[in-house]
Amino acid sequence: MPYEYEIAEKIYDLSQERVLYIYHEPDILDFTKDTEGKLYFCTKDEKTELPLNRDSIYDLCSALEINLFTKDLPIITWDIKELVTFAKYYTNSLINIGSSIFDLKVIESYLDIQKPRPNSFAEAAIRFRHTKVDMSWYKIYKNVYHPLITKVIPDIESIPLIDTNIKSSVYSHYEINGQANGRSKCKSAYAKSYNPHIMDEETKLHLKPYGYGGKIFMYLDYKQMEVNVLSWLCKDEELQKIIDNGDDFYISLSKLLKTPTISNRESCKLLFLPVIYGESAPSIANKFDISILEADDLISLLGKIFPKCFTWLKNQEESINTTGVVRDFFGRPRHLDSSYKARNFSVQSPASIFCLEKLIKLHDALQDVPDASVVFHIHDGYGIVCTNKNYEKIFQIAKEALESDSQLMSGLTIKVTGKIGPNLQKMAAVRFTNKELNARYNK
Repeated sequence: MPYEYEIAEKIYDLSQERVLYIYHEPDILDFTKDTEGKLYFCTKDEKTELPLNRDSIYDLCSALEINLFTKDLPIITWDIKELVTFAKYYTNSLINIGSSIFDLKVIESYLDIQKPRPNSFAEAAIRFRHTKVDMSWYKIYKNVYHPLITKVIPDIESIPLIDTNIKSSVYSHYEINGQANGRSKCKSAYAKSYNPHIMDEETKLHLKPYGYGGKIFMYLDYKQMEVNVLSWLCKDEELQKIIDNGDDFYISLSKLLKTPTISNRESCKLLFLPVIYGESAPSIANKFDISILEADDLISLLGKIFPKCFTWLKNQEESINTTGVVRDFFGRPRHLDSSYKARNFSVQSPASIFCLEKLIKLHDALQDVPDASVVFHIHDGYGIVCTNKNYEKIFQIAKEALESDSQLMSGLTIKVTGKIGPNLQKMAAVRFTNKELNARYNK
């Protein structure tokens, strides 16, 4: 029997089961060095092993799509994103995965459960049942994590940049929900990698877009992301008023404070969020070389200006003091050891969901646009490759996608700024407004 039929037959037999657990080895499927791996299918009674390499991936993907991933069969997986990226690199297409995939690694990370990969169906099934005790993960998994692991991140990870220093293609690697605050985590996981989160100036200079035709970088990021999310969460009218006036938040706040200690944007930025998150008066005094009494006065002044903001944050702090667990707006739990971390998490965690929701929106908006792709994501920033000829149109599409109303945090919209350049070290601001772009393209 030809090998492709053997694979199809094995996977068809597995599709007759009531539930499956799928994982792979090694943990990182490094396509940059032609990795040889194994894909394991675990049932209550047995474990089936299939080869995972450049020769088997076409037949494997075809059999998975036909017999497993488009069925209603519930499937527990562990880091299925790795398999999807591996397949995308070799086949140049995404595996069509239905909504019955539940990635235990992503779900447990959301629930603040840090455990190694299960190696049996029994262990995976028990742990998955345990996640159903707290279903706060389901809405975010369905609307954010599932599209990220099945299409968005694999698309990004399989698009190379050129490192002119080593004269080779290099790739990014993401761990979804890898950080305590819910942000994605990057690492140089492949033999030929770059890490978008820790690019120094030399790396920025050497990285170039892949391909020909006047390719350039575009980078968009949100203005005062955490301040906007904080305002949406706590519903503080004074805070929202400053945001709505359209000026730079920190400049406006420095004028409002009317104190010589905090007289410019930089000093205001060093004060506001640290105090919001609970930085102490002695720490503030040391930072600005003032007395503890003056620092206390600054903290009190901010409390008087933004009373609802401080009340809301105090409630987050109290939940840590009484239960040892704080939950964000979506119900994501974290076991933290200080009120400062609780306040920080309460803002940064929903902010991370907002940014990931918008990453999906941006990715989808560019799907049918020639010569434009999202190539990396850094917290509240988005890297795109486009061309000199189409960058104005791409900027319009990206800006509209990123500034659209959030579906998960209704009413929250945040402005973005954009830069373009031949490399990531030499970037110039894009200064078109939506009105100018709409007029230019007759929209």
